[in-house]
Amino acid sequence: MNTITIVGLGPGQVDDMTVAAHRALFEEKGKKFFRTMKHPVAEMVLEMKVDVTSFDEFYEKSDSLEEVERKILQILLEEAQKQENLFYFVPGHPIFGENVVKMLTSSGLRDKIRIEFLGGISQIDAAMTAIAQDFSDGCQIIEASQFDSRMIDFQQGILITNIDDQGLLSDLAISLTEGYGDEQEAWVIDHPMDEAEKIQRIPLMNLIQARCSHLTSVYLPKVEDPSRYGYRDLIAIIERLRSPGGCPWDREQTHESLRANLLEETYEVIEAINCQDDTNLEEELGDLLLQIVFHGLIAEEDGYFTLLDVTTGICEKMIRRHPHVFAEETIPTTEGVLKRWEEIKQQEKSQQGQSQKMKELPEALPMLVRSRKVQKKAAEVGFDWPEVQGAMGKLQEELDEFQEALRLNQADEMEMEFGDLLFAIVNVSRFYKIHPELALKRATDKFIRRFSWVENEAEKRGLQMESLDLEALDALWDQCKQTEK
Repeated sequence: MNTITIVGLGPGQVDDMTVAAHRALFEEKGKKFFRTMKHPVAEMVLEMKVDVTSFDEFYEKSDSLEEVERKILQILLEEAQKQENLFYFVPGHPIFGENVVKMLTSSGLRDKIRIEFLGGISQIDAAMTAIAQDFSDGCQIIEASQFDSRMIDFQQGILITNIDDQGLLSDLAISLTEGYGDEQEAWVIDHPMDEAEKIQRIPLMNLIQARCSHLTSVYLPKVEDPSRYGYRDLIAIIERLRSPGGCPWDREQTHESLRANLLEETYEVIEAINCQDDTNLEEELGDLLLQIVFHGLIAEEDGYFTLLDVTTGICEKMIRRHPHVFAEETIPTTEGVLKRWEEIKQQEKSQQGQSQKMKELPEALPMLVRSRKVQKKAAEVGFDWPEVQGAMGKLQEELDEFQEALRLNQADEMEMEFGDLLFAIVNVSRFYKIHPELALKRATDKFIRRFSWVENEAEKRGLQMESLDLEALDALWDQCKQTEK
């Protein structure tokens, strides 16, 4: 069986290579590939005229890193079919940060090609030694190409490795500055096993000007007083508030006591969206997130579930209900996506009929919203008017029945018929894709706005609203409507 041996060159000079790696490079027979010659060992390779093939031209000519990796993988697999022994040399350790190696080991050819590893000093080892930091008490280690500012945990140090491109360094500098601020000190580590001056300590605002190579890493220490906070920080703050030495009010809260807060914060988020107020929306989303984390931590304390259970559950649900994204299904239209969503939802809940779905709708929903959802459930199985005219006719019928209940002055019947009338109005709104709750909110807001205008106008004219008859008030109301046109 032919063999591919993946060899780690370490992060520095020839002296920093393992004996096994040194032997594989300078003594062993077999075709040898370098991922890149941009490594201190390459100079020795050229001097000793070792026959190696580099993949550097792929980096220079390809449009993306993914394209480079696919090409390297293809060549390695093709050559492994021809060569009894093939060596693939990479900077650092052969496992850490090497996507081609990951693809190679998962290529499904392990029964046809033997894959072996010769380890080397990784960038993590070298960086830890160079900056004399113990990462065992907490450090995030992220490859630069995989970095996302949402990953930052300010309560730990962060080491970002394989910053092998100035464009990548530029993007990284911008993301880190947004998170940490301009003045945060960054440690730039280049060829870390070389002399000490290869470590630069610079403010993040200057990081974009630093030089980089395939062996460059950036370390940022734990921030004691951060100007930015992440999701884990929010959890830590609430945990401290609920701790014995924290806040008495926060310690006393329960799911039940926080219900009104959760509802209020939800409505304030909706209000910010309706007003297209992005600044306020940012704040209100934070307030809503606070409520969610608060409830999650209370559940953890009571032993019912954890915040990890919450995020796991919703992630699993989103993956499960989007088979056209995360699996092999093809659903080209929004209508098809919504239909498939409901099918999967019904399978999950083992529901036998639409009435069961209706019963499981939360009673805490605003009734206009709940009635609309009930009607939608009925429509899904064909229990619906084919055209809006049928819904309009039903609306008129319910209005007549309400008026008859008024004529008879039957209180219970009046309430019931008025409910039927509202239900019919909601049904009409559904045909025109009008959300009844939002429509009623707009009407209420409009009434408040116009009433305020009438009140102010009456005051300007020295009139007391209480002393005006309905005809005079209607005249002011009509003037207000004219000013809005």
